[in-house]
Amino acid sequence: MLTPTLMCVAPAAPADELALRGRLTKLTYPFNATGWPAAAVPCGPAEDRLPASAQLAAAPGRDALVLGAAKALERALSLD
Repeated sequence: MLTPTLMCVAPAAPADELALRGRLTKLTYPFNATGWPAAAVPCGPAEDRLPASAQLAAAPGRDALVLGAAKALERALSLD
């Protein structure tokens, strides 16, 4: 499964983590709470040149699939 990692671009530093925690974990929390393997892959700059990322997730026990897909996505997005 491919989803955004955050509902917004990364907040500019310094930021009040406690005030932002719910918003920043909304899309990652379900996978953490259920034990599904997930990985966040940097996707380059978004608005205001702040970093953006995509999240890959799979069913429990499919860790190797997530890691392999994350590596392939990271390689595909690489500008090197």
